[in-house]
Amino acid sequence: MSQRERVLDALAWSGITEKARIARLASSLIRQGGPHTQASIKDAIRETAPPYGRAKHIFQALYGTPRDPNDEDDKGVEGEINRQREIFDCRQKEQNDWAGWLNHRSRRATRLNYAYAAAFDRPLWEPNRECPIVWSWEMGYDSPIRKAQYAWECEEGKRDKGDVCMGLTHQGGYVVCLAKSIAPCRYTFVATRLRKGPVVRTPLRDCPVDLSEAAVSFGGPKVLSAIAKGKRVKTDWVGRRSFIHHDGSDYEEPKIEEVSWSAAELQIDDLGACRLRHVVIHGDIVSPAG
Repeated sequence: MSQRERVLDALAWSGITEKARIARLASSLIRQGGPHTQASIKDAIRETAPPYGRAKHIFQALYGTPRDPNDEDDKGVEGEINRQREIFDCRQKEQNDWAGWLNHRSRRATRLNYAYAAAFDRPLWEPNRECPIVWSWEMGYDSPIRKAQYAWECEEGKRDKGDVCMGLTHQGGYVVCLAKSIAPCRYTFVATRLRKGPVVRTPLRDCPVDLSEAAVSFGGPKVLSAIAKGKRVKTDWVGRRSFIHHDGSDYEEPKIEEVSWSAAELQIDDLGACRLRHVVIHGDIVSPAG
């Protein structure tokens, strides 16, 4: 450090109050990291300029006064370093949470879920949340905290947690989504909707991860065989059927074959148990809105 820099630094330190000097020293020590021993604190005080006659007082304010073990009423005095550490940790948590939120919003899965929730008037996908009420056996079984925790968990179990969207496309003016429902039972379905009209859901027998696998699952062996032979297959998501374009390259004469979908029918019994039954869906049948 040159002489000019030393003078400017001394003027900066001399221009602030003692309370601000202590807070600034504690903040700089926290940002440096590492264990804050008595030696490191004293070195930080000596590096400030101009020479200050209350070094001992500043050290006690930074380090704090430890508790006297022989005196039950003496609780000690917390140092400025500990106070600044709490402030620093709180700011770091806020920055990390904000960075994590931006990272979450930038993911493709998050954008799909937002688009699906907006198009089909569904809540955003949110899994089970952590209970803010903490109870332990030391509090006793009849503790009101345990009852409050149990009530919160019951409400959380009944909460509609939304659907997981895995694919989204458009056909005409319709929005087509491949989603997975969690409650009342786990099943995968394709939903279509025209603007704010009724929603038509078609459950799948399989568990595809994208719309291409869903189209093959609906079409069955015929669609799978046509794709394997390099034929063109068109999926009518709104009419719930598939079309295979035969080009005459094999024993099939040139034509367009309509294939009805093989889907699943969702059945929920009186106990809330869910079962999927295999059904064949024709293009002129529309399922009720889910």
